[in-house]
Order: sequence, then C-alpha cells, then structure tokens
Amino acid sequence: MESKVNYTLVGLFVIVLGIAAVLTAYWMTAARHDKVYNKYLVFMNEAVAGLNSQAPVKFNGVTVGYVENIQLNINNPQQVRLVLSIEQGTPITTSTVATLMAQGITGITYVGLKAKSAHAPTLTKRPGHQYPVITSEPSLLVQLDAAVRDVTTDIKDISNSFKNVFDKQNTQAIKQTLQNVQTFTKTLSDNSKHMDQMIKHADTLFGNASKASKDLPNVMKQVNVTLHKVQDMTSSITRASNQFNKTMTSSRAAVQNISNQAVPGAVGLITRLDSVANNLQAVSKELRQNPSVLIRGRIAPTPGPGEKR
Repeated sequence: MESKVNYTLVGLFVIVLGIAAVLTAYWMTAARHDKVYNKYLVFMNEAVAGLNSQAPVKFNGVTVGYVENIQLNINNPQQVRLVLSIEQGTPITTSTVATLMAQGITGITYVGLKAKSAHAPTLTKRPGHQYPVITSEPSLLVQLDAAVRDVTTDIKDISNSFKNVFDKQNTQAIKQTLQNVQTFTKTLSDNSKHMDQMIKHADTLFGNASKASKDLPNVMKQVNVTLHKVQDMTSSITRASNQFNKTMTSSRAAVQNISNQAVPGAVGLITRLDSVANNLQAVSKELRQNPSVLIRGRIAPTPGPGEKR
C-alpha cells in the first residue's frame, strides 16, 4: 500500500512540474510578444559552438533581446550569420560591437553588446543588407588562443635564436673564453703581492691628492691675492702710460711752438750774417787792391795846385 502512495506522489509532482514549465514558457513567449523588436545582423569570424537559437542578447549585462537565427554566411563560409532581435529603443549605434561570451560556470553562450563611444550616431541599414549590421569582435577565447599562438611563435623563434647562438663554433669560443678567464684569475692570484703593493701606492697617491685638495683653498686664496696685485700693477702701468702719452703730446706741442717762433728769426739772422760776410769780403778785397783806402778813403781828395788828378 505504501508503494502505491509513493508512485502517486511522484506522478503528481511530475504533472505539476510539467504544467509549471508550460506556463513559464507561455509567460515568456507572451511577454516577448508584448515587446517590439528590431532585427540586426552580426557576422562572426569564429566558431559559435554553444550558441543556440533563442540565446539571450545582453547589452552591458542587461538582456535586451535574443538570437533569432544562426546560419553560415553563404557569401563567406568562414563567417557565421546571426540574426538578432533587439528591443526597440536599445541604443544601437555605429560604435556598438558584438562578442560571444560565456555566462558563469555553466558555460551558457550568449551575445554580448557594448558601445565604444557615448556619442556615436544611430546604426542604420547599409545597401546590400537586409538589416543593419553590428560589427563583431573576437571573443575572449579567440583572443587567448591568438595570444597563446603568438607566445608559442615567439618562444619558437627564441629557441631557434639560442640554437643559432650556441652552435658548435660559438660553443668552442665560449669554452676558450672561460679558459682565458681561468688563466687570468690564476695570474691575478699569483700576482696578488704585486697587487697589494700597487694598492698601497694608490692609497699613498690618493692621500697626497687628499692633502692637496685640503691645501687647495689656501692656494686659491694666494692666487687671488697675486691676481689682485697683478691687476693693481697693470692699472698703475696703464695710468703711467696715459700720463706719458699726455707728456709726449705736450712736449710735441712745445717743440712745435719753439720751432714756429725761433726758426724764422734764425733764418733772418743767418741772412744778415751772410750779407755782413759778403761786405767784409768785398772790403778785404778792396784793401788788398788799394790799401790807401784806409788813409784817404774811396773818394780821392781834390788835387792841390800844380797836382795832377
């Protein structure tokens, strides 16, 4: 009797659950028919595995429609053509992009929309298309796959580069370099005493340099004093030179004045002396010819009676 009661309860539970599911589906369908939808196209350049018809379309996480149709693009088999029904009034603009996204841990795939600009114009239908076309972007899985491929390619290139660098010839060169380093280290170890002496000499030199640096301020002070003295001496020489120039100018003017005043008088005196000398020469000549001139003069006296002229 107890087993019959259990089957009855199970049957009733199944019936109630079925009725609830039918009512829920009817309610969702009725609610969907109460809204006005606009249709848009999206061309996906990747596989849409997990995406089903009637899958939700969400704008920034808010459900705004559903996927109405999924089929291959007959003009490009590498693309999948999606027809989206989106509630009228949803701000679909030229900056809106569509991406395949997975919801939570369940992995339910849906179409996610987002706008890249807040002030883009409304998306309109282009010639050659039945509905306006929303631009698609690669999903996160596709981006990760591309990134992994790029990383794999880079690692492969790096590996090839290492192989090229560490070939047989370069390996031999590196080995030779290590041997040279070992020889150099041994030489340093053998000459450590000489190195100690060199370090001591270097310390002495640095000590002298330090002492010189301490004496440098006094030396600079003495140099400054010397420079001031040289500057004062230069100023004195300059003043003496200027005074000498003034003196020479005054002397030149005095000589010029003396020359202007004395030379004409001297010339006149010389002229007169020359005239006197000429007269003396004439008198001397006359005296030699007629010494009587001294007694009776140049004019002969009147002859007396009986004298001839």
